[in-house]
Amino acid sequence: MEPVSSKSCKRKRRLLYLLLAGAYEDYDIWIRNVVSQPSLSDGREWTFWQYTNRERLEGYQGEERFIDMNIFRGSEEDFAAYTSGL
Repeated sequence: MEPVSSKSCKRKRRLLYLLLAGAYEDYDIWIRNVVSQPSLSDGREWTFWQYTNRERLEGYQGEERFIDMNIFRGSEEDFAAYTSGL
């Protein structure tokens, strides 16, 4: 097993982006990258981006110490339209 390093993480991230390129075109992309803003090699935009898994949220009373934080690419109106179809 390869130890986790920034070099191995970069390689895995690059491989994931290559696997996504040109695939799953009928699906929205929800991608996790806690190092930098993701960009796919085929030019598609992500719909959701998890930018951290170590955030603290005032008022949060769950068991976990940290929570994931995500961004939706779009406006509040876009998000309302996106979620209305669920």
